[in-house]
Amino acid sequence: MAVIAALIFLGTLVLLICRPGRLGIGWSACLGALFALLAGVVTISDVAEVAGIVWNATLAFVAMVLVSLALEEIGFFDRASLHVIRMARGNGTWTPPRSFPAEVTR
Repeated sequence: MAVIAALIFLGTLVLLICRPGRLGIGWSACLGALFALLAGVVTISDVAEVAGIVWNATLAFVAMVLVSLALEEIGFFDRASLHVIRMARGNGTWTPPRSFPAEVTR
């Protein structure tokens, strides 16, 4: 069983790195998971157990992505980058002051 798991893992890594046909990393991961389920390396109860352990971190990650998409949509990151450029005054080695968050929100 360990040999099959290692082969599935390596095959998934090859798909992730080579991206044949511009295959997305999500699809590569799903294929690896599907092969692991079909080969019996993991069971549905294993999946449920892991989901029960990591559900809160997964939801936090999804929420963070959604907030990031919303901020990008309203132009927050563009505005913040313009403030950083203005505060740098042409100095490429500028480091933010301690009051940086207060400066950006002005």
